[in-house]
Amino acid sequence: SLEPPEELPVVLQVLLSQAHRVRALKLLKRFLDLGAWAVNLALSVGIFPYVLKLLQSPVFEYRHVLVLIWARILCFDTSCQADLVKDKAIPHFINHLSWGMNNQRGEGTIDEESPNAHEDAAIQRMTAAFILSVICLNFSSGQRECLRQNLHLKCGELLGICETNEDENMLHHPVYIRSRMWLCICLGRLCENNTVVQNEVFAKGIHCRLLSRLDDYSPQVGAAAAYALGLLIRVAKKRTSSSSLSGSASMTSINSKDPQSYRMNDIPQEVMYPDRHRIHSDTLIAHRLSKEWSAGSPLFRCEVLLALGCLIEKYSMAFASICCQKNQSTSHFCSIPMPHVFDSEQSSMLYDVWDVLLKFTNDPYPQISNIAFTIHDFVHTLVRRIERQNNTNEFQDGHLKEQTSPIPLTPLNEIV
Repeated sequence: SLEPPEELPVVLQVLLSQAHRVRALKLLKRFLDLGAWAVNLALSVGIFPYVLKLLQSPVFEYRHVLVLIWARILCFDTSCQADLVKDKAIPHFINHLSWGMNNQRGEGTIDEESPNAHEDAAIQRMTAAFILSVICLNFSSGQRECLRQNLHLKCGELLGICETNEDENMLHHPVYIRSRMWLCICLGRLCENNTVVQNEVFAKGIHCRLLSRLDDYSPQVGAAAAYALGLLIRVAKKRTSSSSLSGSASMTSINSKDPQSYRMNDIPQEVMYPDRHRIHSDTLIAHRLSKEWSAGSPLFRCEVLLALGCLIEKYSMAFASICCQKNQSTSHFCSIPMPHVFDSEQSSMLYDVWDVLLKFTNDPYPQISNIAFTIHDFVHTLVRRIERQNNTNEFQDGHLKEQTSPIPLTPLNEIV
């Protein structure tokens, strides 16, 4: 195993000196940039309590370096999210999302004379969005605290600024693209498996900001928006110890070494529908997503498909009805009525989603077509289960009727 450099403990001691603290933080950041092994060594010599304590410092000169340091730490060990929540560090990172976007003297002020000042500020904002997304990842306490600190409103505000900004450099520069991408991912992870956050995002209209990002110049941003929308409309499930996103949008599915790893969840035993307003919002989002089935980017198409899979799983009985009706002329499937909560317009949108799913089964990218077939088979399995259940009920009803029918009385003269 690697031994920590002799200078590393010295850097820790220098952090105690306010006069040299900024330079010590920069040296530490440069060391952590060497990779995961460097982060591991830094943590092994006790760097963690130092950088955690400094987050509470009112001196804003430290903060732009601390954000980069914490990004490296969380890349190495996501469990540090609990310490950040416990030490009430989330407001610092949320405020940092606006770094460099105001000209007032104080925190977030940038040097206009520096040639890369605006790009550096965008990196700061992107890094803060990444850190907040990790804090929310499969961690309900982090989600609750981020919601309490209005992270969803901040992300919505910044995405709204993107809609009105026509600066070509901000649209096309890689740093600004990644900044928009991580804002979308951050919103998605904030909403994941959390009905309270999902309802709040819908109530504030923030989902409209995500819908507008589907038209972003960058397919990476469009994919991130589809990822977030999938987690927004997905039904909240009980958390498990596994951090995998099997059966949901994952932003890495297209790069997975095992395309067969995508799985739908178990077929629901009881169907629960949310309120009509939520159904209306879900169907509108799905209708908008379904228009992107022919997008040129495989990553974008994959995330669109995964988001539609979240809707199909959520309203599985409705799609079982659609599947049944589509196959009536070519199969013996039973008739399954469309749930009454969907009006004619919403039913038409769901039919469109099903047609798009069938198109995805012919996608030239094998990973995408495999996922589409998995979703398709999920619905067909549900239809077959309903059919078996209906046949069993018919048999039991007929058998019961047979048992309870009156026994015919034989006339006495025939007995004699």
